[in-house]
Amino acid sequence: MSAATTPPATETATTDATTSTTKPHPTTTSSATTTDETDATEATDASSTTHPATTGTNSSVVTPPSTTPFVDVPPAGPCAFTPPVESGEVTWIQDGQLRAASDGGQQTCLIDQVSATGPVSWSSDAGRVLLDPATTATAAAGVTPTGFDSSNLTVSLSAPTGTATIGIDPTTHRLMHRGTNGSLTDISFLERTDEAAYYPSGKRIAAVGVDANGGYGIWLSTNVGKDPKEILSVEDPSTPVTNLSWSSDGRILRFIHGFVHELVIDGLQLFEVGLADRQEANLVVSKVDNATAWTTGPCDATGTVRTAGESLGNDVRSAPGSPFAGSPMTVQPVGWLSGSRLVIAARAVGCSGPADLWIWTQGGDFQQVAHAAIAPSVRIPRGAFIDIPEVIEQQAPG
Repeated sequence: MSAATTPPATETATTDATTSTTKPHPTTTSSATTTDETDATEATDASSTTHPATTGTNSSVVTPPSTTPFVDVPPAGPCAFTPPVESGEVTWIQDGQLRAASDGGQQTCLIDQVSATGPVSWSSDAGRVLLDPATTATAAAGVTPTGFDSSNLTVSLSAPTGTATIGIDPTTHRLMHRGTNGSLTDISFLERTDEAAYYPSGKRIAAVGVDANGGYGIWLSTNVGKDPKEILSVEDPSTPVTNLSWSSDGRILRFIHGFVHELVIDGLQLFEVGLADRQEANLVVSKVDNATAWTTGPCDATGTVRTAGESLGNDVRSAPGSPFAGSPMTVQPVGWLSGSRLVIAARAVGCSGPADLWIWTQGGDFQQVAHAAIAPSVRIPRGAFIDIPEVIEQQAPG
């Protein structure tokens, strides 16, 4: 972990929406009380049972890298929405199919006649897919509408099974919840909501925005918008907070505010992970390991993908044997498979549209798994986590 010398704005972990103390380095705060409240649409999923945390094992590159030649072989069998692979699989849309492939495995077709073009995301249990903001699908129910417009890129699935969706109204900036029966409910706890993300248990929601007093920061509420508590105050809202992402064990909320930060929920300790002035973006956090990746630089041959945690190597372009060393292709992280294997999308130009998909494996191997893939994503069941306690206690300053 490296600390930036010139942060773009001051963030302060806080428990009072109208009071903050400037602390540019790791900080502690007073207790933040939250209350569990399970939404009816996730009542059978959001168990109050405490889950054991998992932590990975650090590993380094120990063997010479290799690149396996890629042969694009389309799925041979019929399409079937099969259960998720525990170690994870890469998914994408191609030729009207939602396809999947695991490391070294044959391409399979999960869903046929797919008209959606993404972005694609998966529920925490990997049993439901959001094909685009307007369309979801499961093995049992098939393809169904979410009730949101396909242009609303803020839509996300509830946790852990995705039976509901949330999205931000683009006009009013209110946080809206749509249940399985199609009902639409305003669950806003901020005057303006910019981004929101479910906690892994599904019992809480973290959101970025502005409160009734004009304060900008990150708040935590129940999954129906009750008992909101500010957990981070940001003094300069001109630099937005984006890319809210929970660690695999649920202990840490990672995000980008100019560069990558992490907020440890126990004690509300704030740490700087990335560096200022590197154009950091596109944060992806593993659901099963202690691994994080993001882009730095512009979307061209000078930009790259960097990692932290169980590191594969800090820079994908400078990694031994990297097919992207000196390449004019752009690179973006897609997501993490188990074992801290990073899926990367590479394009001849730009950062949208069809991409070649690669898996960067610890030990130095790069394997291409898809060509001309649309809306790449990673499907993997989230690992064990510890639920947020009802009272977040302050840690003693040290």
